[in-house]
Amino acid sequence: MQINKLINIIQYESGFLFGFIKQKYSVVFPELVSIITNPEDFIKVAELIKQDLVSIRDYESHLKQFLTSDKILVLIMSGLQSVKTQFILNEADFNAILNACTEYKKLQQLLAELSSFIRTKLINFTPNLSSLLGPVTSAQLLIQTGSLQQLSSTPACNLASLGVKELSSTTKRINSSVQMGYLYHNEIIKYLPPDTTKSALRILSAKVTLAARIDLAKSSPNGELGKKYRDEVVDKINKQLLPPEASGIKPLPKPTEFKSKRRGGRKVRKLKQRLQMSEMAKAQNILKFGEMEDSYLDAFGNEVGMGLSKDPSVKANANTKATISKGMKSRLGNDNNEKKRHLDSVLDEDFSSIFQMSKKTTADTASPPLNKWVNGSMKK
Repeated sequence: MQINKLINIIQYESGFLFGFIKQKYSVVFPELVSIITNPEDFIKVAELIKQDLVSIRDYESHLKQFLTSDKILVLIMSGLQSVKTQFILNEADFNAILNACTEYKKLQQLLAELSSFIRTKLINFTPNLSSLLGPVTSAQLLIQTGSLQQLSSTPACNLASLGVKELSSTTKRINSSVQMGYLYHNEIIKYLPPDTTKSALRILSAKVTLAARIDLAKSSPNGELGKKYRDEVVDKINKQLLPPEASGIKPLPKPTEFKSKRRGGRKVRKLKQRLQMSEMAKAQNILKFGEMEDSYLDAFGNEVGMGLSKDPSVKANANTKATISKGMKSRLGNDNNEKKRHLDSVLDEDFSSIFQMSKKTTADTASPPLNKWVNGSMKK
């Protein structure tokens, strides 16, 4: 049997046992799964506390050996709150959980032995890749690609998909956009929250390609560059896991002081008078007691009351009449004066020409003088 297949079987059995432990122990302590995601720490807590949630504070000194102080505080508070809803398992059921924990530890020990065996074989062959990923993941990638040269020529974007088909039957897809291959199950990526897994895989894949090319060229036989790359990947992932920096509350900017353009005066008063409700609109809202109101239908078929707007005493609002500016008035006045002057000049010319024509016609058609007839000098 190949080592790669044996590692896959061990991982499958370990995942099955851990799922069994979580399902059974969730009856005793349901919030433990959300507090501790690492299977090894989960099993240690289950074996230590067992079903004694009432005295969970007494185990604080033992929990400090493998848990941080903030997780211990959350664990104790959640355990004390879960006492009321706790279900006590019988001895046979809880012994099944303890036996599953023991078997899980044996499988992890076997996996560690395989890792040490592979490390001794790969330390001279791929020192930087082993320092970056560990011996197990390095061996899986080498077996999947066939050789170190093929692994170094594989694009970094394709490394996350290596091993997806082999592990698809043993794992559940939490997020379809994340390739759950060999790199996904590496200890650097495995226990990260889902929202940072994709970016962490991208960072790790780029460093894996560089480490494989360095091992192929044998430029760093002691594996120092692999350790350096691992530290860089861990630092970048830790920066992504940090909460965003709290930005300080910025004070409001000082308002710009400028003179108000409309404080009051004749123009503003005239503007308010044009925009206020007219007398006719006010009268439309008034009804006479005991008299029927006149109404009409608008364009949409709605009946609109007239009120007292038809009263002859109500005057139309003179402020809403169309007005023109002084400049427009002067321009219109100048145009009218020019038109008048032009018309006067035209009329003067016409009258003078008509007068001359009439004068000429009168002279031509005038009767001869009477004295010429009398003297007989005028011939008939």
